[in-house]
Amino acid sequence: MGDIAQDKGITVDVAKLEERLGLPVVATQANRRGGLDQLRDTIVSLLERDSIAVQSPFPDEFRDKVGQLHAKLQERDVDAPRYLAERLLLDTSGYLEKEVAGGGQELHNWIVESRNQLAELGQPVPAIEAISRYQWVQRVLDGIVTREATRKVTLSDRIDRVLTNRFGNLMGLIEAFFELIAGVVDANLADGALKSLLIDGVIAGVGGVLVFLPQICILFFFIAILEDCGYLARAAYLMDRLFSKIGLSGKSFIPLLSSFACAIPGIMAARVIENRRDRLITILVAPLMSCSARMPVYVLLTAAFIPDETFGGVLSLHTLVMLSMYLLGIIAAVGVAFCLRKTILPGETPPFVMELPSYKFPSIVGVLTVMVEKGWAFVKRAGTLIFAMTVIIWALSYFPRNEEAATAPFADEIAQLEAQLENANEEEAEAIE
Repeated sequence: MGDIAQDKGITVDVAKLEERLGLPVVATQANRRGGLDQLRDTIVSLLERDSIAVQSPFPDEFRDKVGQLHAKLQERDVDAPRYLAERLLLDTSGYLEKEVAGGGQELHNWIVESRNQLAELGQPVPAIEAISRYQWVQRVLDGIVTREATRKVTLSDRIDRVLTNRFGNLMGLIEAFFELIAGVVDANLADGALKSLLIDGVIAGVGGVLVFLPQICILFFFIAILEDCGYLARAAYLMDRLFSKIGLSGKSFIPLLSSFACAIPGIMAARVIENRRDRLITILVAPLMSCSARMPVYVLLTAAFIPDETFGGVLSLHTLVMLSMYLLGIIAAVGVAFCLRKTILPGETPPFVMELPSYKFPSIVGVLTVMVEKGWAFVKRAGTLIFAMTVIIWALSYFPRNEEAATAPFADEIAQLEAQLENANEEEAEAIE
């Protein structure tokens, strides 16, 4: 991050910071591997030192309450370090109180009373954690970090004027580019069960997956670029106002966007949402997004049951049906999220707070790594299932084999061949006579 600070006109006195912290400070630039060797050597040297006293950023009153709570835990034979007692006092959800301390009304009443006393002293829980840490950071950096008097207009600021504009539609442009990727698989073999198996079973199954692999890889490629360069955080910021109307926050945007590729990483990405209600609603509606594994299924069903016609002479019915399937999932997700907010998961949507990272050039190695991993996961998870189901469907439709039905499309050709063969036999008999 040193290059970003330099671009913004920020200077850090590393030597003075080391003196104030009592610890070595290493300036790094990870994307160019600057300072990483020195950082590695410093970590190794610190491991050989004795334990280092850590300065607590919390006020004396709060630390006293933590000490009292730690003593109470020891009285209850709870082997918990002081840090865990600190987290127990800060955790207002009740999870640690139940899992670590084993619950109990007496301990619960003491914790609630202690929090009320701290609030009267101007140290509300859990806000005191953020307040204390930021105050400590300001004290440490006082006289160490200097900024230029005139704030520079950075490249990130200029890009933000375009990409965070309410009329911007970057994702729409990317989706339009995805639609240009397609493939066709064909094979020429002799007629029979083997040809039918390879074309209608194996090729249809494998091809139905691989034909979308370039599109899936491009999808993950651009998502990785947007994430690495800092745009996805801004997309969440732009979507917060819309999402808040259905009971979600802007932080739900990235998990739901990931669910269009696969619901599993989308659900896993929802873990970053702090609010339990928003996190649970996001997890419940994420599977309603049309993930990439459903795309080959949509294509197969559309080709099988929808006629190859155009709507208004412009749009194919196949395209309209595919679009309708995606829109149906989105509409269902909106409806389910709204109903959950009004029924079993009521509550106010918390204010959306997110630090927008500065724009930076994405790491090509990191982007390609993400693309390969996600693409392989798609082939392994969705491809195996789709291939197996396609072969099973082919077998059910091919056997038992009706020979008359099988030869019906070639009846004219067979009749012509039989007539030619009969004529040839007659000519041969006449020649012999």
